[in-house]
Amino acid sequence: MRFSELCRKAAGAADVPVVVAPSVWCGLAEHHMPFGGTVTLPLPTLHALLRDVCRSILRSGFRHILIGNGHGGDVTALNALVNELTVELDAPITVTSHFTAGREVIADTLETQQYLMHACEGETSMALAAFPGHGRTERVAQVVGPESSCRPRVPRPSIVPSLPHHHAPAPRLTPAPPPRHRASACSTAVPEPSPISSTRASGPDPHRAERCVGRAGPHTALR
Repeated sequence: MRFSELCRKAAGAADVPVVVAPSVWCGLAEHHMPFGGTVTLPLPTLHALLRDVCRSILRSGFRHILIGNGHGGDVTALNALVNELTVELDAPITVTSHFTAGREVIADTLETQQYLMHACEGETSMALAAFPGHGRTERVAQVVGPESSCRPRVPRPSIVPSLPHHHAPAPRLTPAPPPRHRASACSTAVPEPSPISSTRASGPDPHRAERCVGRAGPHTALR
């Protein structure tokens, strides 16, 4: 009801004659199914429903169709479906969502948040404007939207912040070349045996591997 009233007001402010068709009350709401009472449609059913609705409108003599979307869960599907419908019905069909088309106005108007949420400051204000006298205005001060009471009005940071121009580029580290084989790496990491150790009986030195690993550099093959 709220979105239908919004569409009628937008049509009245348009520069060309606009007829607002009845709302399609059901869409893609699979993500809301854990909540009792939810009704949802699969994507092929929504596609077929919109195709039949738009075909009926075109057969009545209209030549341009704008689908107004009031549900965030339908945005991605509708953006794809209007391309299919345009080809299938050979007519210009497009879609818009009030929460994206009016993003800048919404952010400048709201006092406690930057965009519309469910049962928030924005939706409550829209409902009061569309249906005056149907809200308990004496309790408005006690109602806040999700996170709105602790959400400061600050600009959103960019995903990739730009660096100041005076920042010098980070130095490029050139790793040491890999050793030719293990034997050469081990021989460079272990000092030559002292005369005392050379007098020991022949056989593997039990401390050689430990010394080799312990003294090997970060770029050797012994890690």
